[in-house]
Amino acid sequence: MKKNLFLLILLFCVPILLMAQEKKYYCEARCYFRGLSYIVYLDFGDLKETPSIFESYNKIRPVDEQGKYIIYTSAGNFLNWMADKGWNLDFKVFEPGEVEYTVYTFSKITSRNKIKEGIILKGDK
Repeated sequence: MKKNLFLLILLFCVPILLMAQEKKYYCEARCYFRGLSYIVYLDFGDLKETPSIFESYNKIRPVDEQGKYIIYTSAGNFLNWMADKGWNLDFKVFEPGEVEYTVYTFSKITSRNKIKEGIILKGDK
């Protein structure tokens, strides 16, 4: 009887403990339209330095498996790419000015060690 009770409690507790490790994380994407493509910079909230210079920004650009920058031909192309990685678009903000850009904020329920799953940044290489 005690074994059955223990197994029953275990069956209810394990899924709760696994779900407790996951929470909602955010990613901010800053997108600039240049020529015929979009240049995208991704911030997962783990930047150790302020990306204020061009060299630092290049470290947070998405790349493919060969380390080449991913070319997005449209905003829709980029948004679909993020959706394929499991991210949900929460909102966007257009920043007018001398250098116009759009900031997209995405969210995903995941764990900290899986936050960049399927996404490689230049600085990760």
